[in-house]
Amino acid sequence: MFRNFVSAAVILFTTISFAYAGSAPDMKEGKWEISTTVEMEGMPVETEPMKDTQCLTKKNFLPAADMGKECKTTAMKIEGNTVKWTMKCNEQAGSMESTGTITYKGDKLEGTIKTTIKDPEAGKMTMVQRMIGKRIGDCK
Repeated sequence: MFRNFVSAAVILFTTISFAYAGSAPDMKEGKWEISTTVEMEGMPVETEPMKDTQCLTKKNFLPAADMGKECKTTAMKIEGNTVKWTMKCNEQAGSMESTGTITYKGDKLEGTIKTTIKDPEAGKMTMVQRMIGKRIGDCK
């Protein structure tokens, strides 16, 4: 059960979605390829990079997914080309709290998400996801 929870957390936070009505960072809209590696507390090796492609726009400028009722964005701030956010999730298998930062440079992005998972069976665990991305074309 804990592995499923961790796997869901990786997928979930790799593909976070926010619609923000304010200013947007300097990013080119289109189809993006995002590569994510995960470092887990107590594991000496990073995971193999996971790749995902998504359409990003000025309104939905972070990689997108349906977050569901269990996750709530508790803070979000845009400073120039950098977006920072905090999110909390409560699931039957435990809870997660994440802080993330993503910076755009036109057709490239870099970001980090630090997540603390609290699982009733396995205890507390921290993981850090590092993302790099590039625009690869237009959305279809």
